[in-house]
Amino acid sequence: MQGDFLAIDVETANRYQRGSICSFAVIHCHDGIHETVFSELLNPQTEIDPCFTHIHGITNSMVADKPSFGDIWPIVAPLLQKYPVVAHNAAFDVSCLEQAQDNFGFSPIDISYMCSLQASRIVYYHKFSSYSLDSLCAHFKSWPLSATQRISMNLRSVVD
Repeated sequence: MQGDFLAIDVETANRYQRGSICSFAVIHCHDGIHETVFSELLNPQTEIDPCFTHIHGITNSMVADKPSFGDIWPIVAPLLQKYPVVAHNAAFDVSCLEQAQDNFGFSPIDISYMCSLQASRIVYYHKFSSYSLDSLCAHFKSWPLSATQRISMNLRSVVD
């Protein structure tokens, strides 16, 4: 993908609270350079469901002393307003950010975004049995992502 944009990834603590963000990463992509501008574990202020730990590898003990979304949002929000955003399953990531903004009493911001999951389904229509990030990476990179990899690694696989 060409141009100046941000790639983001969000991980949550459970399926019932989309605003329970326990990890958030932002990579700025410009001139062929992929620069991590933010990649942090966050305290979701709720328990992490063990099923979700199995998915993303983040445990309650890993986030116990980390900042909350409310602590970091004033830092990252201006970036998300400045550049277009790309995410794999962007509707999920953006809805998590919207719910977390509401949870912490922030005014909502408009995020201009594009979904790499939807794009891959259109471009590679009926070519894969799954369009998950793991499956696409396995096909194009010849290496699957493990559940314990940090989200900035997930993002790099999207933008590479």
